[in-house]
Amino acid sequence: MLSFGQKCVKKNNLSFAARMKKYPFNVAAQVQMIGYDGMLRMSEDGRDFYVDKDFVKMPILETKTLTPVQIDSLTSILYNYGYAYPPRGYKTEDCYDPHNAIIFRDQKGKPLEFIEICFECKNTTLSDWKKMSLGDMCDQKLDLLEKLFQQAGIQSGVK
Repeated sequence: MLSFGQKCVKKNNLSFAARMKKYPFNVAAQVQMIGYDGMLRMSEDGRDFYVDKDFVKMPILETKTLTPVQIDSLTSILYNYGYAYPPRGYKTEDCYDPHNAIIFRDQKGKPLEFIEICFECKNTTLSDWKKMSLGDMCDQKLDLLEKLFQQAGIQSGVK
């Protein structure tokens, strides 16, 4: 759910080290961006993700493991950008057809958490809403994330 009529501003200046102490960055050995066509699902054994399209398992189309510089940009967008003042309301879109996600993996490559993103309708889903935060969801935050996906080389699901 995005704010209505509230532009993003860089309001915090948390250091990279401070941002990396936030969950799930503090437990992830690897952060990946992915592009896919279908719905992201966790395998029954919890060891990895697959894509479900019309009840058929499909491959993830694109996977990019982020460099420390890209993780710096990602965490800056999430934790340093926010509302300039309290939002006047919230808006949601009826669509939810995500094609992108950010995956957090442990040392053995097992997925820990994910952020699923629909850039079309500007909605997200977190694997654990209680432990994870995207910070203030001001209007342009997902636009900034979409540009980061493009810069990482992900084409599926981005404009």
